[in-house]
Amino acid sequence: ASVELEQEIRKAFEVFDADGTGEVDYYELKGAMRALGLPVKKAEVLAAMRDQGCLESGRVDFHAFAAILRQKFEEQDPLDAMLQSFRLFDTEGCGRISFRDLKRVAQDVGEELVDCELRCMIDSFDRNGDREIDEEEFVRIFAPTSLR
Repeated sequence: ASVELEQEIRKAFEVFDADGTGEVDYYELKGAMRALGLPVKKAEVLAAMRDQGCLESGRVDFHAFAAILRQKFEEQDPLDAMLQSFRLFDTEGCGRISFRDLKRVAQDVGEELVDCELRCMIDSFDRNGDREIDEEEFVRIFAPTSLR
C-alpha cells in the first residue's frame, strides 16, 4: 500500500482510538471505515473482525485495523471511490464543486488557503469554463490514464 494510505490508516486509528488504549471496538472501526469513504455494513465489519481474530474480544489493535482497511481499499472500485470523494465536496448534490465547496472543505481539513489559490485550483481543472469542477473533471484529476 502507498505511504499516503498507510499515513491515513495510522491517523484514522489515532482519531478513533480516542481513549488511547491501542485498540478500537466495532463501532469505532465502522466509524473509521465510513470516515475514510468505505461504505460498510455491520456484517462486513464483523466478518473483517472475525478474519483478523478480533471477534471474540471485540477489540481491534492497530495491526488488525490496518489489515482490515488495506483489504477494504483493495476491494474498492477506483471509480466508485473517486465519485464518493466527489460527493464529499458536493454536499448540495448539484453535480459540481464550486469555489464555496472547495473553500469549505479546505477549512474543514485545516488548510489555510487564500481565495486566489482556491480559484487557481478550480481554473487548473475546469475544462468546460464554467468555473466549477463537475464529476468528469474531478475524475480526470485523480484517475489513472486508463480511466480517463
